[in-house]
Amino acid sequence: MDELDTMDLLSQMTGAFFGAFAAFCLVILTDKRRFQKKKNNFNNLLTASRLLAESKLIFIEKAYKNFQKTPKPSITHFLPFSPSEIKKAESEILDDFDKEQILSIEAICFTMDTSDKILNGIVSKIENIHMLTATVGEHSPEKIELKQQVDDDYKIGIEIIKKVLDMLEKYNCKNYELLLSTQY
Repeated sequence: MDELDTMDLLSQMTGAFFGAFAAFCLVILTDKRRFQKKKNNFNNLLTASRLLAESKLIFIEKAYKNFQKTPKPSITHFLPFSPSEIKKAESEILDDFDKEQILSIEAICFTMDTSDKILNGIVSKIENIHMLTATVGEHSPEKIELKQQVDDDYKIGIEIIKKVLDMLEKYNCKNYELLLSTQY
């Protein structure tokens, strides 16, 4: 083998090495960008949940005031939270979280789910109140009891939405330990 063949071989090996290295760097950058996009998606879901909780609180407080004033309460449907979407987004970036963050998200999602169940229960009970009014009259004991349950559920629903907001604020401020230690 002469010197020219050796130089040509060395040049090809160097080119192959730098080509492979460039491809490796491109894969790393693409993965980092993809991971950052998933992380941004997760943070956007939490921000959207906070905005939804704020608007839900205002809406529920108005609905509760109307419920207290009106003998025939209106049926109000509530936009639900998306705890399953939050958990799905969290699972895609789980490696970036510590134990407190994971438990905090679980607590937030559980509280969101609980609030949705209570609010859906209010809707169902108000529908029953309308049915009772039509069948047994305005002042039946069942209707009075059901109205009291709805009144209690509204109060609980308002408090739970406030808790969701507080939890999201603590999570946003990275106070995971405080979030987990607070008695809700």
